[in-house]
Amino acid sequence: MKTLKEIQENYLAIDFFMSMSCNKDCHYCTSYTLEMRNLTVDMDFLKQTLGYLKEYKIRVNLLGGEPGLIKNLDEVISEIKKNPNHVCSVL
Repeated sequence: MKTLKEIQENYLAIDFFMSMSCNKDCHYCTSYTLEMRNLTVDMDFLKQTLGYLKEYKIRVNLLGGEPGLIKNLDEVISEIKKNPNHVCSVL
């Protein structure tokens, strides 16, 4: 298993904003909306993007709103993990 330090030092970071939707209503947050939209990831776009990066060691950060609301989140994570050069973190 890779350590966090190893990943941070050896992997490029790619931030993938999945949605601006969030089911929280934090008083300090002005970036997100309670409107539930864009709750699935376009898998064709994801596969094409990951294909361009297949030779690189990358850490894909899944961000935006509340990633847990994304209906196909499991499929997204599985697709990222298919390449041994890629690691995934949901933030």
